[in-house]
Amino acid sequence: PLRKMYAGGRMNMQEDAPVMGAAFMCLLCCSCIFLCLVLAFIIWSVWVIFDSSSAYYVPCAEDSNIWVFVLTAVIIVPVTGAIISVIQALFGRNVTLMIITSCIPFFTGTWGFLLWVNMSRDCEKYYDVHYSSLLLLFKITVILCVLSFITALCTICLLGGAMAAGYSQLNPSSDATYHDIPDSLDESDKQKSSSQEQPAGSSGVTEGYV
Repeated sequence: PLRKMYAGGRMNMQEDAPVMGAAFMCLLCCSCIFLCLVLAFIIWSVWVIFDSSSAYYVPCAEDSNIWVFVLTAVIIVPVTGAIISVIQALFGRNVTLMIITSCIPFFTGTWGFLLWVNMSRDCEKYYDVHYSSLLLLFKITVILCVLSFITALCTICLLGGAMAAGYSQLNPSSDATYHDIPDSLDESDKQKSSSQEQPAGSSGVTEGYV
């Protein structure tokens, strides 16, 4: 029977091997395509930032300087995050640096959202005509920053809930602990009553003998 089971399991593995191989190759191809798209987006973003650097001096920049935001969100923030990661890897984790890193998505998301909402129609038309690539990159960057902020907020909420649940399990409520403790007064009363009964019994025995 063991040989039959071993042979059957081996045949099933041989039958499933092509399916698993195809799934692995599909996953590998999807990962490569995703990495290529991310790399292409990064290269395109850097090229747009340096090619449209003159947008910093346009009249609409006083109302909504989207070039500064794109520069900050695409280049400065990732470089700052990489530097903070290197510092934490070399010198250990620091609570201040972790708080700063967690606040960056909130800052960039809020800033980009306010720029987009407060941008006038004339400036949006001006950017669309003269700096269409910069305007498209700005909108994509704002959407990504808002999504990253929502993801970071959900992660913080989940971690906080998990920590609160673990803390409540480690430190149960005081009522549950005190109910399990026996009453020391009842025990002391029982000991006193037993000690008072022993002399009376002993005197009765002596009187019988007399």
